[in-house]
Amino acid sequence: MIRGLGFYVKKLAAGSLAMSLEKASQNLVGLILLPIFAIYLSPEDFGILSMFSLVFTALGLIYNPGTLSSAVRLYYDTEDEEKRREIFASTHSFFMLAPIPVTIAVVLLGNAIFRNIFTEFSFMPFGLLGVLLAFFNQPIRIWTQFMIVKYRVVPLAVITFCAFVLGAVVSLICIVGLEMGVMGRVIGLYVGPVVLFAVSLYTMQRYAGGMMRWKKMLEVVRFGLPLIGAIWAYSILQYTGAYLLERYMSLTEVGIYNIAYRLAGIPLFITLGFRQMWTPVFYENMAAGNYNIIKRLMSLFILMMTFISGLTILFAKEAILLLFDERYHEAIPVVGWIVLGVFFLGILPLSNAFLGYAKKFGLTSWIALSAGAVNIGLNIILIPRFGVMGAAITLIISYMVYLGGGIIFTYRDFAKVTNFQAIIMTALLFVPALLLTAVTSASGFSWWELAVKILFMCAWSIVLFRFGFVTIDEVVNFAKSIRQRIRNGNR
Repeated sequence: MIRGLGFYVKKLAAGSLAMSLEKASQNLVGLILLPIFAIYLSPEDFGILSMFSLVFTALGLIYNPGTLSSAVRLYYDTEDEEKRREIFASTHSFFMLAPIPVTIAVVLLGNAIFRNIFTEFSFMPFGLLGVLLAFFNQPIRIWTQFMIVKYRVVPLAVITFCAFVLGAVVSLICIVGLEMGVMGRVIGLYVGPVVLFAVSLYTMQRYAGGMMRWKKMLEVVRFGLPLIGAIWAYSILQYTGAYLLERYMSLTEVGIYNIAYRLAGIPLFITLGFRQMWTPVFYENMAAGNYNIIKRLMSLFILMMTFISGLTILFAKEAILLLFDERYHEAIPVVGWIVLGVFFLGILPLSNAFLGYAKKFGLTSWIALSAGAVNIGLNIILIPRFGVMGAAITLIISYMVYLGGGIIFTYRDFAKVTNFQAIIMTALLFVPALLLTAVTSASGFSWWELAVKILFMCAWSIVLFRFGFVTIDEVVNFAKSIRQRIRNGNR
């Protein structure tokens, strides 16, 4: 069956709407609750939460040796539904079994390990809780990928959002009502993963119960091993700054960085639905040679990321002044720079997709590890000198190395489907926005400053439409496809 641009726009519109609304709603709820939590929690408490996240993320690296990505890639290598069931059943079983011996070992040796790794963050109680929470995350991730490849993104988004809201409500009750402090937030963070863990068990049992094969499990694991470097490097890029801030500075600086990163991550959450839907759409169109479709979709994605990132850079200061007390105002000059790093992270799937389609997982890992090495080195140099700002600058450079490496090694194919004029529009927004925020970050709220920012965004948007980067018809058709999808549900 030949499928045109309209088909994939609708697929991306439906999937992206569901996933992006879910993530946007999560982020909105999180932003609403964040200043409330900030009243009851200190920057040091947010530093503890950041280290708590680091613990279960680091263990997730051990539990997932590239297996998640290899399962999805092998799924598209066959049309045999029975083999596809075996792939997901075997991968889900692997993620259930792999954490058990590691969890036992870390629990037994936790105190000794944490004393040598951290300066202020201790194993009891939050380190232990992070170790235990890591057990639940990996089965949830393979269930998420299963729902995406089956285009069941609407129920995925609804279930995930409901679990998130339940966890947020529990956190709110524990922190505000029961005055449990940071422990209350940790308890709330357990709720969503536990619920989704149960859902993943039920879903995978219905889809492929009894079809786990040891041989297939080994095949999936072996095929994904070259991706270990890329997966580890991604987490190195995400968490090294926070970890070295804890080592060189204190948990308070980690907390400021945590707040700044969460605000800067708004573009990533909003566009996550599009990014998750990109892999199946990209693979399908590459196999069919539909390069024009890929080019148009990539251009729209880059411009969407640019627009949302620009808004975040320009108006983060006003958001912090409005939502947080003076303890957190140190995050104001940092947010814009972290947003730039988040932008490069957001468009990484576009370059990595070419490497993944060519099954060059080993090359992906080497590129990612190079970026990770740059990240570690620069953080060691810059954090003692510049603190949180040093971590932010390192983030930008590291993701530029990661993205640039992928483009260099896939440039021939990447150039065929890239609209370089869209990249120029990105620069025309980011450079003035960063300069403007750098000049005004130390001042208080100003209506004139707010008006200048709004006018600048309006002018950039007018240029976007005037020169045809985005058309009114595309916006109208996109809106129509969204409305139709809402009416029809997930049919």
